[in-house]
Amino acid sequence: MSGSDASVYLSAVRWDDTGVPLQEFLQKFPEPQVARVVRGQHRHVGVPSLSSPGLSSVVFLSPLGARLRISAQCVKFKENRQRVVAIGPRLAIPEGYRGWFEILSEDGRASRCFESVAELMRRSPDTCLVREPVKAHLAHPDNPEQVTDKTRTLQVGETLVVVKEHTSPMVRASLARLRSSAPHGRFLRCLTSAGEPVYLAAESRGKFSPIAKEGNISGVHSVKTLLCKRFPLMVRLVHGRPAPSGLKTSELRLYGVEREECVLALPLVKDAPALSLPESAPLRLQPPKNVDALVQMPEYTRLTEKSKRLQDRIDAIEVLETTRSSSDFFSSKTPPQRSLSEPKGKPTPSTTKSPRHRHRTTD
Repeated sequence: MSGSDASVYLSAVRWDDTGVPLQEFLQKFPEPQVARVVRGQHRHVGVPSLSSPGLSSVVFLSPLGARLRISAQCVKFKENRQRVVAIGPRLAIPEGYRGWFEILSEDGRASRCFESVAELMRRSPDTCLVREPVKAHLAHPDNPEQVTDKTRTLQVGETLVVVKEHTSPMVRASLARLRSSAPHGRFLRCLTSAGEPVYLAAESRGKFSPIAKEGNISGVHSVKTLLCKRFPLMVRLVHGRPAPSGLKTSELRLYGVEREECVLALPLVKDAPALSLPESAPLRLQPPKNVDALVQMPEYTRLTEKSKRLQDRIDAIEVLETTRSSSDFFSSKTPPQRSLSEPKGKPTPSTTKSPRHRHRTTD
């Protein structure tokens, strides 16, 4: 969004004299529209003050519909992992968050990851997550079945589709240093998320975790597969984008699932990031009163298109401002569900003990 679009659009706005709660604003304006915050604060949206001068008070709101998010909190293991203590504010993990999690046992331990390419080759999961940087050989541009001595480093967080073992009949001389007890020229052929063929030398060290399916416990889980579990649940965040800010530890207790209407808020100031607002956010907004004229402007069309492009990039772990004891975190009128199959509104038990997932470690 260019600054001129925002400034031209805002210069045409005629503000109403009264403010309304966010929920009422969304009911009155089902289509994208500008609003000015006159009371309240949610993350970096609100009325600027001496203590928070950088808040964005004018935003372009686009309804997102009902969205799922997992209620969570950071935890710390104490007394030789015999006791779990909740720390920091509560969190909200949206269903679209691009992160990977390990499910932990009651003493905070996860399944062992694969620690070499040879083990990954032997276990042969459908897909895996790279847990530490590893060198991969690239395929010849004219023949994807031919391994070259050109390499690149696979970074932590990359996902691979495991294809098959591959023996290269034409290994370059520069690969001679890879000789070990394994047969020379053995590789594991994989595909990156972009469909690029890469080859991992069988003798290479590396750490990989299988990507779990809905019915699995071991491996790494997306938010989508976690939503199929029963809460509460203890997990460890292995990797996520965007990287969460404000997390005290990577270990988290997941309390339950919440479903809420949300709206995308695009601040109309330079370099301010867009964010997702729940309709329950404590904001009072001043709406425009010349809506019919505003929606005819070309700047309105461009702002709407910008908001649509941002919808897939706003799913970040939200650190909420409210800090309460873990026992009354979710004592609101709509407590989180322990599973998606549970009837909505069923009270969440007050216990905060972690589930007894006693899974075996991978051999």
